[in-house]
Amino acid sequence: VWTVGALNANRGATMQIEVTVNAVGTHKNTVEITASTPADTNLTDNSAETTINVSAGSLNYDIEVQKDVSNSTANVGDTVQYTVYARNLGTGTATGVVLKDVLPSTMTYVSHSTQAGTYSQSTGLWTIGTMASGARVMLDITAKPNTTGTIVNTASLDDIDQTDGDSTNNED
Repeated sequence: VWTVGALNANRGATMQIEVTVNAVGTHKNTVEITASTPADTNLTDNSAETTINVSAGSLNYDIEVQKDVSNSTANVGDTVQYTVYARNLGTGTATGVVLKDVLPSTMTYVSHSTQAGTYSQSTGLWTIGTMASGARVMLDITAKPNTTGTIVNTASLDDIDQTDGDSTNNED
């Protein structure tokens, strides 16, 4: 509420408000005179509005995928934990974020836990959903090698509603 005070005939007052727009879309701002003394006899000019259309502009989206393994020299039957990290390095809130980490047939799934979203062991899809700028979430997958040799297990960005601006960090 802005109390203007007394105004002489044919005079006006100005107020400037500076805002930061933090969402893409159409934003409307309305100003309205709600009371005056003496009473205003012309009510047709007591409000005004302005609209601003905000595009993605400087917003960018970049999901970084990192993966660690608890034991890189495991024996058959040892428990190994893969930890997958997803981090939004972009300036915008990313939506529809899905990572994929399918265990190879040389690994036997034991369990998993996640800080965000859901993981399907059968599809390998980790559906995270929405990630604010700077957010970092983690998925732990516990498994056991069932054969000898080198086992390669990769996690990667599978889907995002926006365009990921840096595909060089979408897989580990």
